Amino acid sequence: MSSSRKTRTTVATACMSLSLILASCGLGPAPKPSDDAVRTAIQNYLRGTVPQAFGEEHLGVGWPGANGQLEQYELIRIGDYKLLEKYWPVEAGGGGSYDLCCDLRGTHGHFKFRARFKIAKDDFGQWTAEFY
Repeated sequence: MSSSRKTRTTVATACMSLSLILASCGLGPAPKPSDDAVRTAIQNYLRGTVPQAFGEEHLGVGWPGANGQLEQYELIRIGDYKLLEKYWPVEAGGGGSYDLCCDLRGTHGHFKFRARFKIAKDDFGQWTAEFY
């Protein structure tokens, strides 16, 4: 066996071994989330908080809110898995309604977004979203 062929075989074997080790330790990429999983994760995120950047202009300022109801949704793209941070970068767009914060009258607002989210599994295996 020639020296270069032996080197290629050794490198290939090392790569395969490393892949198996990473996969067995849970360090490999998580499975890519489905469109429905991404939508659900974003909807759950918006139930807790609607970022000020998504809010409609109200008295010249976008207001943050909560209890967001996702009424339109579009998955634009899913990026490459971020191995060290353990998330899938996702770009999505949509809109809906929400309850305005800091408004004692219980006013509802509308929001629209085209934004990036970190989609990851929590400790219980549920997909979660985080706006960034």
